[in-house]
Amino acid sequence: MTSSDALIQDLIDLEPLKTWSVIVTILGDIQQPEISGKDLTAILGTVGIKPEAARVALHRLKKDGWLVSSKNGREVSYKFSDRARAETHAVYEDVYRQDVKFAEGWDLVVVNQDLDPEPGLRIQRNLWLVPTSAKDSLDDPLILPLSDAKTPDWFMAKLTSEASRQASGRLAALARKASQLPLGDAEAIAIRLLCLHHWRKRALRAGTWAEIWLRPSGELANCHKEVTNLLNDLPHIQAAQS
Repeated sequence: MTSSDALIQDLIDLEPLKTWSVIVTILGDIQQPEISGKDLTAILGTVGIKPEAARVALHRLKKDGWLVSSKNGREVSYKFSDRARAETHAVYEDVYRQDVKFAEGWDLVVVNQDLDPEPGLRIQRNLWLVPTSAKDSLDDPLILPLSDAKTPDWFMAKLTSEASRQASGRLAALARKASQLPLGDAEAIAIRLLCLHHWRKRALRAGTWAEIWLRPSGELANCHKEVTNLLNDLPHIQAAQS
């Protein structure tokens, strides 16, 4: 087993892969509007996902209104539905950004018990952590400015689980290692896909960005840095090369 093969296997083993979610990651990264079933199956194969699992996941995504398909002869192609494309576009910047979302910081606020601030993270009852930029939209809150000196472990556990934090540290190390390896086309596709997929799940959680701001040298901050640096260096996913 080569160093790149071992690294790909480590990325596969990092966290369970849901085939339907991996397909969404692929379609969100490709630069063309659609992809053939043959190419999609080939890309999934580089990360150990079998054609049988791909067929089940594609059926689910079509049934849920996320994918539409078209047929040209015997070849089937897939693309996002209009709704899926809009939802993916709305979070594209969060997934690929190299700067920190909500870089102006976060505040603890006590709000009326009937309110659910958005974006925001509930800490206890009517105590929320919200981006500083969002506090002006709240109805007469009690604002408690927050600094990294006031973030004990029990508080950070409200933002990110310890298991996810540890996995983020491993992902950062694997992305850093990948950046130092010579990669063939198929290897680059697999590594980009896996790093992007694992990071995408984190980038879509408000708790990730709160933790990165509160602990800029922590596992999630390092994960963000290493993965987005790697994504910036590797080409977007495209048809697998034989």
